[in-house]
Amino acid sequence: MRGSARAFDKVVNAAKQLREAGIPFGFIHTLTGETWEHLVWLADFASQQGACLLQLHPLEFVGRAVTSMHAVLNDEASLAKAYLLCLAIARRYSGSLSIQLDLLHRDDLANRPELGYADNQPQIARSHAPPQCLSLIVVEADGSIVPISSGFSRAFRIGNIASERLAEALPRFLMDRYGVFRALCREMFEALMAPGGPVLFNWHERVVEWSRSSKMSEAQLVVGEAS
Repeated sequence: MRGSARAFDKVVNAAKQLREAGIPFGFIHTLTGETWEHLVWLADFASQQGACLLQLHPLEFVGRAVTSMHAVLNDEASLAKAYLLCLAIARRYSGSLSIQLDLLHRDDLANRPELGYADNQPQIARSHAPPQCLSLIVVEADGSIVPISSGFSRAFRIGNIASERLAEALPRFLMDRYGVFRALCREMFEALMAPGGPVLFNWHERVVEWSRSSKMSEAQLVVGEAS
């Protein structure tokens, strides 16, 4: 996937240096429709290298995946197999290696809608905001700051670090656009929970797609700011 015959050796060497320096580290693996078969080996490898985390992130339909990796995109069957394997692997390495699979089961989201920012919206004070209001932001290549994941609709952009500090941009976003962001997440939650919805899904990928296709346009955001 990296297109380099030296990539794996670099990973092993970097892990050795981190281990010897006493710095905790983890591995992130891009899960594909083929690599779920190697999850047991990956967990063994991560444990032997001294990692404290193995994060498994499903291949998303962006970048090179769009042009040359259609054959290895995940389908429902491969995601289900990976999900079940991760449950077994997590039990095996409980207490020594954390296994993080970037998938949500619809039952988990239904029982804990706050995982997808779809619960009752917390009150935002101008002076401060609870950490759970927005636990993840991303800085894109042009300096744009967006919620959750790269590619999120620019209608929900928090700001740009090239022109202002995050400490200035984030409070404004929380006051003016956070409510519409939460409404977007709730809209997607209801779509996922509808009869016939997917059982397993990459929530980050889904919410990015939803932000770009939802009817919550820039005009609606302006209305949200005015209210």
